[in-house]
Formats: sequence, structure tokens, C-alpha cells
Amino acid sequence: MRKYWLLLVIIVIVLGAMSYSIFQNQSFIAQSPFQKSLPFANLLKVTADSQGQLYMITQSKESIIKLNSSGTLQYKINLNREADGSLNNFNDLAIDSKGYLYALQTGLDSFGLYVNTEQIVRYKPDGTFDKVLYSLNYGGNSTLLRVGKIRSLQMRDDSLYFFIVENNKIQLDKLSENEKEPKTIFNTTIIDNVYLSEITGTVPGEIYFSTKRGKIYRMDAQGNQTILYPLNNIPSGMKSVPVSILLDNKHNLYFINPDNNEINRISLAEPFKLETVFKKSPTDLDTEDLSSITNLADGKFIVSTSDHISKMDVNGRISTDSSQTDYSNHWMFMCWFVWTQIILSALLLLWLLHIIYAHLMQRRVSLLLKQIIVFVPLIIVSMILLSLLIYSNYSKELADSVASDLKLLSHNGQNLIDGDKLEKINSANDFMSDDYKAIKLKKNALFIGKSGHDRDGLYSTIYKIENNQIYVIMDDDDSVKMFQKYSASDDNAKVLKDGSIIDGENRDETGFWKYAIGPIYNSQEKIVGIYEVGRDMNAFERHKQELLMKIVEGILAITLVIIIVFLLLSYYLLSSIRTLRKSVIEIAGGNWNTVVSIQSRDEVADLGDNFNHMAQSIQMYIANITKLNEANNRFVPRQFLQYLGKESIQNVQLGDQVEQEMGILILNMQAFYDFSKDLTPKENFNFINSFLSRFGPVVRKNEGMINKYLGAGIMALFPNRAEDTLNTAIEMRQELEVYNIHRLNSGYDLIDISVGIHRGPLMLGIIGEEKRMEGNVISDNVNIASILEKMANSLGASILITDNIYNKIENPLQYECRSLGMVYVEGKDQPIHLYDVFQGDPEHVRKLKAKTKQIFENAIDSYQNGRFYNARESFLEVIKQNRWDKAARLYFYMTDEFYQNGATEDWNGALNVS
Repeated sequence: MRKYWLLLVIIVIVLGAMSYSIFQNQSFIAQSPFQKSLPFANLLKVTADSQGQLYMITQSKESIIKLNSSGTLQYKINLNREADGSLNNFNDLAIDSKGYLYALQTGLDSFGLYVNTEQIVRYKPDGTFDKVLYSLNYGGNSTLLRVGKIRSLQMRDDSLYFFIVENNKIQLDKLSENEKEPKTIFNTTIIDNVYLSEITGTVPGEIYFSTKRGKIYRMDAQGNQTILYPLNNIPSGMKSVPVSILLDNKHNLYFINPDNNEINRISLAEPFKLETVFKKSPTDLDTEDLSSITNLADGKFIVSTSDHISKMDVNGRISTDSSQTDYSNHWMFMCWFVWTQIILSALLLLWLLHIIYAHLMQRRVSLLLKQIIVFVPLIIVSMILLSLLIYSNYSKELADSVASDLKLLSHNGQNLIDGDKLEKINSANDFMSDDYKAIKLKKNALFIGKSGHDRDGLYSTIYKIENNQIYVIMDDDDSVKMFQKYSASDDNAKVLKDGSIIDGENRDETGFWKYAIGPIYNSQEKIVGIYEVGRDMNAFERHKQELLMKIVEGILAITLVIIIVFLLLSYYLLSSIRTLRKSVIEIAGGNWNTVVSIQSRDEVADLGDNFNHMAQSIQMYIANITKLNEANNRFVPRQFLQYLGKESIQNVQLGDQVEQEMGILILNMQAFYDFSKDLTPKENFNFINSFLSRFGPVVRKNEGMINKYLGAGIMALFPNRAEDTLNTAIEMRQELEVYNIHRLNSGYDLIDISVGIHRGPLMLGIIGEEKRMEGNVISDNVNIASILEKMANSLGASILITDNIYNKIENPLQYECRSLGMVYVEGKDQPIHLYDVFQGDPEHVRKLKAKTKQIFENAIDSYQNGRFYNARESFLEVIKQNRWDKAARLYFYMTDEFYQNGATEDWNGALNVS
């Protein structure tokens, strides 16, 4: 036996060592050992060092990869999400002669829209982090959209040069190897109406920059700026903006012409000369547009698209072309090494279990262990299935909600854009023209008062259609160039053909987005553009992953608790069984004076007690029957028996029933299921009982009867006055405030309830079968009350009642409430007149509703009489005074729709909440 214990210790030590090794090299787990190459994806920029090794920003700006001169992958640097939810992107990079990598790391908000921070970070030649060289922090109120102030990282003589661009000011800084702070070697101001796009150069007098109006300027040592392109200030005919401007060591300036998908070269020797070095053929297998160009030490160039890189000489001839890189031998070895450890760990774990079962447990499994083996996996599987169901439903609801919101925004936004002004914008030269500014003002109208995190990742883009080509005119990304070509899609085609509003999703080099697009019309009702509004879903995707991880952590924690409970139960259970066994043996031997003493208070203890007190069993049985009758009164209310005309539950027969008009009150805690997810079963039951104990006495005080409990909710019946039902609901709201103060003082979250009230005839009776019966209420009026409770939150009401209740109240003016008009209720063909009782609402909500009551009800009257403009203006006034008024918002959207497009044929003045 000792040798097996020794072997067990050795296996555990080996498993621990391999687990640590796997953890340290976990980045290789995501890669299959059979995958020998890495495809290029969403390349942003490619640069090279003096040895011809390439460095690329890839995978939606989240990674940098290094390739040696043979094209083999050397390392990969990945950016991770920050603890506060913000995103990080690589936006530029440079390499020194020692192989150190300098990267511009841009920190964005959680939706990847606004720039929070910028850092110039240095990595060692092996790809490990070295240090932060320079940083800028913009705080949480930044207005910079995805591009910060730091531009154009460049190396010269192993010193790092970069520009700081702020408004129309340019500053060239130099950071030498042994210096802690950069030195400013040049600064100037850009002339008016010149909007910088890209800039290059490290020597004052040899600085060149392109503008968002499609021009290229040369800046002398004194900061004077002269137009270099178009040559001689002659219009170039280019609609877009020069991309990836590059200065070589032979006084030539290269740039990409996006219009023709070509690379142009300007000789900087007088007189200036413009040449086309390379033009991408439409028949190329790589159909993506050119995105960047960089020069090599041998005088050649690397030209890239989003998923290809090509080597080109000065005459534009392509020598090599690649769409992927091979993993290095070391990389593949580490991948196989990690996966081999995973497989060996699994085999060792199985061997460990075999040794424990066969030699240490001697193939005997205790009852407790059998229970653990059966029930723990069953519980885990059940919780996983439940968690996945919740997770999938949450994901679907989230996606549907985002799509619906985006389509609404797209519909509203497209009506703001003037198509005639859009037609007048013909090239990048129209950037910030009067027409451009007018469109931009309208475009941003959707986001008035919103900035940073308040926009929740929302963006908008305007496209123009010319000669069946789609161009980007303006976007919420400062890196996007005006008149940048945009590839046609089926969604775009449908918008242009049918004028439909389409929603969808897209993944590109900037991340994962959901969007909605709609047409832009000119005054002749011709589609001249497309309006797009979207949302960055990266934050939502990460949020869902975090949610899934929390679910997994919860499952592991609950499993651990179950195992501990089983172990404790085993200790007590086995000790009780041993005691009982010993006593039974003594009695079997004739010792009738033996007394079984078991203190475990479980089934075994019951067996011992019954064994000791056999003579007292009849008396105990009678006592139990008495207690059972008393308990029955708690399960079947005495009022229920009185309505049926029965003295006792023993007199109740299957089919007993009576019809009576009653008030029906349905109360439920809002968002209970989300609230209960973080509680253990015991905590859930403790909370529900504490919650219900607050409101049960209120029902009985107002002569009501609790018919049933609905989880964290109540269904109550009121046979007498309508005022009893409504008073109960108001007092429940008041009791909720007291309860919430108690919860707040105890460190718990606040909760809220919603109440639905209706009145009408219903049937009370006994249903079931002979062996199982229960009292129940059957009435469509119960369904109406239940639906009202569910609708209450959508209408911004805490207590929602029908006119059946309202009209039965002798003096309705004593209650603070307002009419919500005729509203369709689920399952009903005809609308019902509903009222929002806000007397029990929090003080600030009550005052706002009371203040806007007259305006609101006048707006309801205008809406029901078809005066949509008057109704819309009144509802808008309500919203201005009370922006939390959900009912006013619902009516506002409906009246706005009917005012602009007219009411439907079947409209009858009622509101359809669904």
C-alpha cells in the first residue's frame, strides 16, 4: 500500500509541474498543432527593419506580428482589454537598428470610439515588453475619434521622431535612446482651411503632409507651406485623399491614389514630376484595395492590402506576393509541446483515478461517493444547460434590441440629411465646405448632448452614390478618408433598389459592428446616398464572454459547496448508522432495555426515535393530525372555504365552485430572475419569504385574500369595494419604501415592484382529480390583471388599473392617477382604458407626473381624435419636463410616425405597446 501512496504523490507532483507549464504557455493552446501557417487578416500597416524583417499591425489593430526575411513568423504581440473595460489598439509602429519595436498604442473607451490615452511603447527584439516611453492622457471627456494627437512614428539614426498634431498646430519631437523626455525640434501652425490627414519627415525643411482635401503640402524649415500636389496647383481629378505618403532616401515622395488603386511618385527634384509607379489590375486575385506602402533597405518597397503583402521594385514590378506567414520551427515545437503536455496530463489523471479506485479504495465505493458521482455531474450539467439557455436568450434579446434601435435611428437620421447638398459634394476638395458642414451638423443631431461613454458606441456614416460606386463622405472615425471607396454589398443593393432600411453586422479592420442603413433622397426623390448608423459590438461581445465566465465560476463554486455538504452529511450519517446498528444488535440479542440515542435529527434519527417510542406512536399520530389541520389553513385560506360555503377542508369535493365579482391584484417584483441569479437557493427562499411577509398583511388588512404566491409575487382577490384593491396597491408601494430603507441599511440592493389591477366576475372552485385537488380561480379577468402587471414597467407605471376598477370607485379624485387612454392588451381584440396610479410612486416621480398630468391627458385626447401634430407637441412637452416618462415616449414615437406617414387603416385611437 505504501508504494501506491508514493506513486500517487509522484503523479500529483508531475501533474502540478505540467499544469504550471501549460499555464505559462497558454497562448499556444488556441492554435492547432496541425496549423502550420497564419493567414494575414485586416492588415493596417507594414514596416521593415534594415535586415528586411517585416512588422505588421493586424487583426483589427489588436496584434503586431514580426516576420523574418524569409517570411516566417517570429513573434506575435497581442493587446488585452483593460480592467475598466477600455480597449487598446496599435495605430503605428517603427523599428530601430537593434531590432527594438516602437508602437503607438491608443487606448479607447469600452466601445472603441473615443481616445482616452496614447502611449509610445517599446518592445524588445524578442517581442517582450520593455517600457513606456511617452504617454498622453485625455481623461474621460475626449472628443478624439479613434485617432489621437500622436502621428507618424519614424526612426532616424536610432532616434525616434513623431509629430504632435492638435487642431492646426504641428510639433515634431525627437526622443533619443538615453533621454527620458522628448525634445521639440520643430513646430509651426498650418494655414487656415487646411486639414491635416497624414504627415511624414524627420528633418525641418523636408516635412510633407497630406490634407483631408486631397492635397499634399511641402513645409520648409521656417514652417512655410506650399502645395506639392496637385502639381502646379492644377486639379488632379482625384476624388479621394492620398494615402500612406512615404519619403524615400532619393528625394522621391510616394503615395497611394485610392481612386485608381495605384501608387504615384513625385520626384522632389526641380521641376517636380508625377509618375504612376504601380497600378493594381482589376483582374488580380487579390481584390482588396491598396492600404499601405513602406520602403526596404535595398530600395524596394512592401505594398499591402488588407490581407496581402507584395514586394515591389522602384519600377512597380512585383517580385513576391503572400497572403500568409509560416510559423517558425520554435513556434511549432512549443505548440506541440503544450498540446503533448495536455494529453499526457489527461492520461496521468486517468491513471491517478485508477490507482485510487483499484488500490487505495480496493474497488469499493461508499454510498456517499456514489451519490457524489451521480448527483454532482447531474447538477453541473443541469446548471450548464440552464446557464447556456439564459446566456443564449440574453444574447438574442441583446442583438434584437440593438438592431431595432439602430433601424429606428437610421430612419430618423436619413430624414435629416439633405440629399441636394450631398450631391454638391464631388470630391475631397469639398471637405468642410458649406454643404459639408450643413450635412455634418444634421448628421450629428442624433448625438446632441452625448459624448464619450454616453453614446454607447454609436456611430454614423454617410455614403454617396456616383456611377454605381459607393463612397464614404463622412464618418465618426478620424482615420477614414473622404471619398474612400466602399465595396458594394447585398444590403447596399437592396437599399438602393427598394429604399428599404436594412440591419446587419460587419467585421473589418476596426472590429465588429452592428449597423442599420437607409437611403438618402434628393428633392427629386432620387436615392443619392446611404445613411448608416451602427454600434461597436466589441464591448458587448466581451461583456457576454465575461458573463459566461461568471456563470462558469458560479457553477464551480456551487459544485464545491455541494461536495462539502455531502462530506459533512457523510460524517453525521455514518455515525448515526453505526449507533443504530449497534443498538439493533443488542436488542436482537435480547437486551430490550436498550435505548437508541441518535442526535443527527435526520431519517436515521427518526428511525431510532420511532424504535424507542413505539408505545407513544398513536398519541404522536393524533398530535400530528391536529397540526396538519392547522397547517392546511395556511395552504387553503379560510376565506376560500367560506366563499364555497364549506365549514372545513374535509367537506370540500371535486367540482365545488361559485361565481363572484371580485377585484384582482397581481404584484410581482421587477427583474426578479436577474436578481435571483446571484443568490443561492437558500438565499432565494429567505428573500422571497422576507419579501412576501411585507405585503401579505396589507392584503388582509384591506379585506383581501391571497389566492396564490407567484414566486416573488402575489395574486390577491378582493370581494368587496374597488377601493380595497387600490388602497392595497398604494399601501404596498409605501411598504416597499420602508422595506428598501431596511435593505439599504443592511447593505442590499434596492428592489421595485409592479402591480396590475382589474375587476370582474370569476369562478372559484376545486379542480384536479380524486387523489390530488386544489383550490383555483378561473377567469379571463385574472389573465388581464396578470398582463397589466407585465405591461406596467413598459408604460412607466408602478400601479396599472383598468376602467373596471376606476369606474367602481366612489370618489376617484381622491387618488393621484392619470388616464393612459385606450391600450391594446395581449390576447384582447378590443383595447382597454387604462390608468396610471402614481400615488405610491417615489416623491420625485409623483411630482413630475402630477405636474404634467393635464398636458399628458390633453395629448391623449388629441391622439385619439387624430390630431397627431398637436399630440406630438404635447407629448414632447411632457418629455421635456419628465424625460423618464415611458408612456409619453411611446405615444410620442407613435404620433410622430402617424404625423409623418399617416395612420394605418385599422387605427382606432388605441395604443399598441407591443
